[in-house]
Formats: sequence, C-alpha cells, structure tokens
Amino acid sequence: MTNPERVLESYGDLSEGLVAALHTKVPSIMDETAESLTDLDFFFWKEDFPERYDRQLIDGHTAPALGAYLGDVLVRRLGGMWVLRQKMEESQVRVGKRVWLPFLRARRYMQSCQSLLDYSLTQFFHAVERYRP
Repeated sequence: MTNPERVLESYGDLSEGLVAALHTKVPSIMDETAESLTDLDFFFWKEDFPERYDRQLIDGHTAPALGAYLGDVLVRRLGGMWVLRQKMEESQVRVGKRVWLPFLRARRYMQSCQSLLDYSLTQFFHAVERYRP
C-alpha cells in the first residue's frame, strides 16, 4: 500500500457517492448514525434492491460504496480506526480489540433480499457496538 491517505480518500469518495445517490430517498444517510443504517436497511428491502438492480452495478458500485459508508459510521460513531489492506474487501475497521470487515459485510448484505435481513447493517453496527471499549 503506497499511499494510505489516498486509499482513505477513495473510501470517502465511495461513501460520499452513496450519500449523493440516496440522500433524497433516505435523508438520514447524511447523519451517518445507527438510525441511518436502519433507514438504509428498510430502503434496500422495500426496493427489493438486490433483485431489481443489475448485479454488475451492485457488485461494482453499490456494495463497495456501502462498505465504505458502513466503515465510516463505525469510525465516526464507535471510535473505530481503518486498517487498510491491499484488497479493498479485506480492509478492516478496528473497534476496541476487534476488527470488522465492512466491505465484506456489504457484499454479503447485497446478495439477495433475504441476505438484507440476514446481514442487516443495523445488526452489524450493534454487534460492533458491544465490543466498543
């Protein structure tokens, strides 16, 4: 990893892109809180998002942007810290003594409408929250 600042900036760009795309449909997304994750859970489920949208769009854009957003929420709200890896999907957020994989979670989350329930963003946030120092 040659330039960690640039990598973090690219994650910020991904997250901002998600906010820009969804802020009219999910206004709380701008707050980056646990409640905004719940609103996103509801939006993606109500829209049947994984079933209605092109898989290439989801895997190439939506899931990475959602992973960056989810990681940013962990950093901002739970005092997490990004632990960067060569592959974006392996990048982690450390909260307390544990590390979490927001990009991997977002990819699993976007697999199907059932996975929106099985891998909810809200559930993930609250699991991480329990390990906050």
